[in-house]
Amino acid sequence: MSTPTILITIGPTGETTVSVQGAVGPSCQDLTRALEAALGTTTHDAPTPDYYRQAATSASRVRLDSA
Repeated sequence: MSTPTILITIGPTGETTVSVQGAVGPSCQDLTRALEAALGTTTHDAPTPDYYRQAATSASRVRLDSA
């Protein structure tokens, strides 16, 4: 499993964009909450496709009964 990376982009007029790579589900919001609060008011929040993915589990168990 990879370590999430927070990307911060500051535009020429001072607008700041915060995005997360390598995190699935709403965990990305947990990672950026304090940073967003420190930067000021959030004007736009757009989930990426990773937001809608579920975190992979280490193992799955399926039981099949013979007929």
